Amino acid sequence: MTLILLGHEISRTDAHSSLRYEKARPMGLFAVADSALTRKDGLEDGRASYRTLLTGLEKVHELNIKVLRPDILRNGRFQSYLSTPAYEGRAFLAFAGNANSAHHVLNAVRNNLNSLVVSYRFDFQKGEPKRFIMINGRDENPMRDQGVAFDEETFFEADVELLFTAENFSRVVAQAIESALQSVVTHCQSEKDVRLANATFAFGVWCPVSKVHSLYHFQPQREMEFGQLRLVAKPRAVSEGEVLALGTQRVIDELPIQKVYEAALAEEKSPAEALHALMDRDIDQEHAAFTGYPINRPLFRVFLKENNLKRL
Repeated sequence: MTLILLGHEISRTDAHSSLRYEKARPMGLFAVADSALTRKDGLEDGRASYRTLLTGLEKVHELNIKVLRPDILRNGRFQSYLSTPAYEGRAFLAFAGNANSAHHVLNAVRNNLNSLVVSYRFDFQKGEPKRFIMINGRDENPMRDQGVAFDEETFFEADVELLFTAENFSRVVAQAIESALQSVVTHCQSEKDVRLANATFAFGVWCPVSKVHSLYHFQPQREMEFGQLRLVAKPRAVSEGEVLALGTQRVIDELPIQKVYEAALAEEKSPAEALHALMDRDIDQEHAAFTGYPINRPLFRVFLKENNLKRL
């Protein structure tokens, strides 16, 4: 099982330098995570019993974002993509749940975010949206249709930069999660298989358009489509004052996570440091609901400030 606490770091202390400000201010995004891979062994004296299989498992991973700009020939025809990216960024993906499913998703998300391209769809072409679009480089590209041509400077217009939003990147992540989990569901043979194979995710990213840090939660939900089960992962934006907790629900329910975060804000201290201390103390506590250690050390702290990711 797992415990990951994520949110907006609002503090006087800058995790990326030795600076300390007079007043607390937004510093970026944080993730505090345990590193245990565990197994639930059943009930012991009426309580759930957990066994730690290993520790040191990374549950928060760095992502590279790369978007390429089209290379237009002098005759206006689209040829390929320029080697110099139109945008490069960093982000992170955190996961809780089935580790096999989660790593399958992680690989899909990494591939998709690192192979994005700018394209264009005219009004007379099929599909939405129109004009400038950002797509996966492996997807069907409307710029390859016959009879379309562009000015050499088209893809250096300011509208191109407006594509690189946190919301658009979150959609790319959602599509990768759904595609990867669908391949998992396809091989499940029972309701129990589906339940055990599921995972939940959080995506943290800097938005160069709005100049803010955005955190999204993806909790896959079941839907039926033409008689087939699908897992749909719609991104939910996590508000600035909210702590997103992923992992073992019994542990989450027993901890004063939100209160600790708000107390740190009131004292203008680092919420990430306060939540790290809370998690560290809880590992050694006895719980009425279970025995064993569903979460365990070492603990990891990750900070994302704009496009710089730092591990502490």
